[in-house]
Amino acid sequence: MRRRGAPVLAILVMVGLLATLVSAAQVESFTVGPLQRYSLIMNLDAGDRVWGSVSVSGGSGNDIDFRVTDPVGAVIRNYGRVRYGASFDFTASREGAYTLIFDNTFSIFSSKQISVTYNVEAPFIPPITGAGGSSTWLVLILALVIIIVAVAAVESGKERRKAAVTTTPEVTARIYCSKCGAENSADAAFCRSCGAKIMRSEGI
Repeated sequence: MRRRGAPVLAILVMVGLLATLVSAAQVESFTVGPLQRYSLIMNLDAGDRVWGSVSVSGGSGNDIDFRVTDPVGAVIRNYGRVRYGASFDFTASREGAYTLIFDNTFSIFSSKQISVTYNVEAPFIPPITGAGGSSTWLVLILALVIIIVAVAAVESGKERRKAAVTTTPEVTARIYCSKCGAENSADAAFCRSCGAKIMRSEGI
């Protein structure tokens, strides 16, 4: 028999798989000249997560100043002076252009070769922001729970119907001894109690 929890588990697994959509890793390579900055701009939606790594080569220090700003220009990640490489990770709090800034203005003579590998993870269900956002999520979660419970109840009912076997009770003909009144099977010739011959009416 199939376990009753299987439909619920299948739904939860599906929700987990669809919770996020991850893009294939992307690679950007460029050179930042001396006394220059380079900006890598990403247009993101609220809730998008970006993570990856930076590698740096060039000059005596193989280093670059690295920071990330949000759509209004506020610094949300400041990794400072990165030597050789570093990893990064941030989540967009609002929709707009996020900028990865590679600053080589501290170097007078040396150019830096930069390679950035990154992934963008977008939520399958976009976050709800603004007034009433929390209550809206509560309604959505409640609706999901109701759907899961309903599916589980339907599957449980199916299992019970499959398990229920309708049987017709066996009806055995009986005859009673005319002498002692004992019950005997319909085909008995003598009473099993007193031994008297069973007398049958016509048609029995």
